[in-house]
Amino acid sequence: MSRDRRKKGLENVVGAVLLLAIVGAIIPIVYMYISSTVSGSVSSASRFSAAESFVITAVNYSSATGTLSIYILNTGNVPVNITDVKVVRIIAPSVTTIVTCTPSTVLPVTVYPEHSVEIDLQCTLVKGSSYKVLVYSWSGFEASYVFYYS
Repeated sequence: MSRDRRKKGLENVVGAVLLLAIVGAIIPIVYMYISSTVSGSVSSASRFSAAESFVITAVNYSSATGTLSIYILNTGNVPVNITDVKVVRIIAPSVTTIVTCTPSTVLPVTVYPEHSVEIDLQCTLVKGSSYKVLVYSWSGFEASYVFYYS
């Protein structure tokens, strides 16, 4: 009877050791799969978000026509859809007011890589004031340009 107990006890130990070995072999495989999937997703997301880039190269205001022309250059790797433009009058460092402008250019405007576009707005600016132009893309990227109208 003591011999049966020893075999039964030995079978439990061998079973536990085999179970630990199997789990120990599976854990690194699952970890490598999950980490490669997550890092691949993060790198592709950062690649696409970093590819969209544009700058405002110049701003020109014609008081005779009330036209504010904004020149935008796509410096990224993908086309950019410009969806919104805002003009803000800077009264003091922490005091601003939004200028009411009507786009002459139909938005959204697509800017292809290494190309530029001109967006025209109809608005009235006050001489002797500073202004900030804000241009937004469909994905939320923003470019700004500050100028003084004299």
